[in-house]
Amino acid sequence: MRVSIGEVQSTVMKATRGAYMSWGMAEEAGRVAAWLETRRLPGATAAASLVEENDSIPMARLSPVDPFEVIVKGEGRLCPVMVGAAISDANRDEAFEIAAVAHPLLLVSFVAQLGEGQQTDFSVTWHGVEILCGYNGLTVKGEEADLLKNYVSSVKIAPSDQKADAVIKRELRAEVEDTIWDILEHYAHRTYVPASEASRLAGAGAGLTDND
Repeated sequence: MRVSIGEVQSTVMKATRGAYMSWGMAEEAGRVAAWLETRRLPGATAAASLVEENDSIPMARLSPVDPFEVIVKGEGRLCPVMVGAAISDANRDEAFEIAAVAHPLLLVSFVAQLGEGQQTDFSVTWHGVEILCGYNGLTVKGEEADLLKNYVSSVKIAPSDQKADAVIKRELRAEVEDTIWDILEHYAHRTYVPASEASRLAGAGAGLTDND
């Protein structure tokens, strides 16, 4: 199905909130998915897998211990949105590695932000994938199966002398598989407050009162 980039952002935000994230982190997740989809990368697909895998897992178990370390680690498998937000706050400007991270594609927009802020390009590499991103744009080398890996043992990030390709056109709509969209909507529905008798009476319409 085709959906707007705004729909991708809002639905991923609600889905990640419904699964395990705080609203602040969920907003980051929505932004990340939208950023990828505008560049024809499968951000919604990666996000849907992430929420299924991390459903109800405490955020502390998925966060990095110290984002300033040369090798950034967590207690176990890292959430890419949480580690991405942490390295952005740390404003990393040197080569480093992220160990044991889920869905590394969701890291890319955070690294691009670093590059934009520092007016340089960064390389992001994991097995089968090499991405240049940041100040100049985006260059992606890798098959979709490697881009959508649900887990990698190592992601290497470093400033690069190579220049990424400029992003000429950004998509306004995304093509998302129906099954993927169903997953996102399932978790998004958890954020909706069930209607109570009081809320129904306070809402639109006359309720039980006949004004005629």
